[in-house]
Amino acid sequence: MLSIFGGSKATKPEVPEKDAAVADLEKPLPLPKGPAKRPGTSGTELNLRTHRVEAATAFQRAQRAEQEYRARRQATLARSDINTAKSSFSEAGKHLKAGCFASIGAIRLMPAVFREKKATFRERREKERKEKEEKVRVEKERREALEKKLKEEREEEEKKKKEEGEAAEASGANGEGQAAGEEALATVVA
Repeated sequence: MLSIFGGSKATKPEVPEKDAAVADLEKPLPLPKGPAKRPGTSGTELNLRTHRVEAATAFQRAQRAEQEYRARRQATLARSDINTAKSSFSEAGKHLKAGCFASIGAIRLMPAVFREKKATFRERREKERKEKEEKVRVEKERREALEKKLKEEREEEEKKKKEEGEAAEASGANGEGQAAGEEALATVVA
């Protein structure tokens, strides 16, 4: 190799010799004979990993605590719902039992209800019949009173005509007065 300063041969720069201890540190590390090991880690990286692991475990603990809280709250609500359902079903059972007994009693006593309705119907029918009979009786009495009145009026008219006829005969009217009296009698009878 050619050098810039005119020398044709390159020379190696000289390095001052160092202490033996320093020289050992600068030597490359020996290669491991077994499987490759991980390189060493720095303290900052270890702190970061530690914090990350602690945060992950704290998060898992918080999640678990939240799930336990939800489970306790839901269990409390479920217990109250179960108690409400129990009391409702027990009341429903009591009411169902009472309703069944009442229905059985009503079915057993149904003939009495029919008898009562029949008696009520009979009383109403009897009342209507009596009212109708009373109406007919009043109408009959009124009719009889009218007929009696008409009969009396006719008798008076006949009496008057007879008197007129007798008076006409007495006065000398021969057949005409009598014929008029008979005609008046015929109209009254009809």
